[in-house]
Amino acid sequence: MKEIDEWTLPGSTTVEFRRPADPQLPESARTALASAIADAGGVLEAHLPVMASADGKSGPARQVLVLVIEKGHTAEAVMQSVGPRLVALVPPGLSFDVMPLPEDHKYLRGVRKAASQIFGAPRSQRSWWQFWS
Repeated sequence: MKEIDEWTLPGSTTVEFRRPADPQLPESARTALASAIADAGGVLEAHLPVMASADGKSGPARQVLVLVIEKGHTAEAVMQSVGPRLVALVPPGLSFDVMPLPEDHKYLRGVRKAASQIFGAPRSQRSWWQFWS
């Protein structure tokens, strides 16, 4: 049975994100993954960029699943819900890291710039004060 292992990126590590030249997952698997993430809840966006440390000391570049966690949810709670769904969808022999980030994290600018978004939760276009006008 596949498992999800936890790892921590050292705080001083500078990372770069880019669009994968050769995505690990076919389009059908990315669509199924996006659907599973939507069903789990607590995720605003999901991206599948390639991540590499700027200095190359943290190993080779690898594809990661970045989950942007909605305010009011914790990464732990989202991973408890999303984790089993991911394990069921990832083909045997394939692995990638999952990076849950709060919606104000410094890495998100680079993640979004990599243009590898697979899921985006619908957001209201109106400001809170417009709901009462």
